[in-house]
Amino acid sequence: MGGHGDPPRRRIRGPTFSRPFVILAVFLLVLVGPAAASPAVPVVAPAPADRYFDGQYGLRQMGFPLAWASAGNGSREVLVAVLDTGIVRDHPDLDPSRILPGYDEVGDDTEPEDTCGHGTHVAGILGATMGNGEGVAGAAQVRLLPIQVIGPRGEEKCGGDHAAVARGVHRAVDAGAHVILMSLGTKTSSTALRTAVEHAASEGVVLVAAVGNSGRECEDDDCVKFPGAYPEVIAVAAVDAAGERVGSSGRGPEVEFSAPGRRIVSTDLDGGYRRASGTSMAAPHVAGAFALALSCRPDLSAADLRTVFQDTAEDLGEPGRDHAFGYGLVRIDRVIDEIGPCGTKSALSGARSHVAVVSGAGPLAFAESSDERGSGREGVPVALWTAAVPFLVALAGMLLFGRMRR
Repeated sequence: MGGHGDPPRRRIRGPTFSRPFVILAVFLLVLVGPAAASPAVPVVAPAPADRYFDGQYGLRQMGFPLAWASAGNGSREVLVAVLDTGIVRDHPDLDPSRILPGYDEVGDDTEPEDTCGHGTHVAGILGATMGNGEGVAGAAQVRLLPIQVIGPRGEEKCGGDHAAVARGVHRAVDAGAHVILMSLGTKTSSTALRTAVEHAASEGVVLVAAVGNSGRECEDDDCVKFPGAYPEVIAVAAVDAAGERVGSSGRGPEVEFSAPGRRIVSTDLDGGYRRASGTSMAAPHVAGAFALALSCRPDLSAADLRTVFQDTAEDLGEPGRDHAFGYGLVRIDRVIDEIGPCGTKSALSGARSHVAVVSGAGPLAFAESSDERGSGREGVPVALWTAAVPFLVALAGMLLFGRMRR
């Protein structure tokens, strides 16, 4: 029988969408879908709020910002002895609370005042105050011990001798320095210098020397200066922002690592800043890397650290170790990844080490410092995009399903 009493059936219609709305929804889902589904979000290390940080390519090249994000910016428990021309203690970018009373081996007194500028420049690369709104950021916020081994000598602007350097090495080791940074070098060896190096090595000191700045006069790949030429010492070459060897950087079988050494901006006399080039600028980067590694893992031995640095270096030039770049560019971010997490012990554990860094003292090619102020905003686009992805996905979904319910 017919269902005359049944209510008339209502036709159910699917959701209707205007063509512009469909295009918008599909566009949003296609655009943000892959990003929302991806579990890997790029890690962007924040840039320190220092005026010239954007011009400090060397720190980024070696991975310092990523290392700082993982390990902090250095411990005051780590002491770095800077054997050079002294340090200007009242520079606004050098924290006086991290500069210990030092010694002048040239004048045999307790006031290692810098009148040459070289030591202050080196000290800034290593340990200038980070994030204070001043000029530059140092590689590691550790304590500094100035020991003057180079000073004005006659008609020469600055000079020194093997005996003063040797005394400085012994004094630094006796003072308990973990890192000894010496921006100097010589073509000849001496019993005093050799004995000091052997003493430091026997005390567990990691000796790191720049190869020197005689690369343009080097014709036989045998121009690494002393003390870098000693077998106990790690010799460091200089590279530019593109990872190319600086022309003045020496070459030879003793070369072990490379670090930035061209147009490096750092602290100068009279509270200013300047750019300088040479292997003396490469050495503080390496000193800072070892200081940061020791801040993270003070239990590691000198031999263990040296091995980790070799295994994690970024290969440059010919494959493997070569006479121009050694094992390659020091990558402190990879070192921290390898030895971390910080404050823990592992199978690499050994005696607490001293680290000595020596750089070449060939002619330095100085240039004026840049007045450009860094923006410090390198991580903003990624951060904003990461935050926007969930919002855009939710918006697309609300528009789509809200329209379907109408």
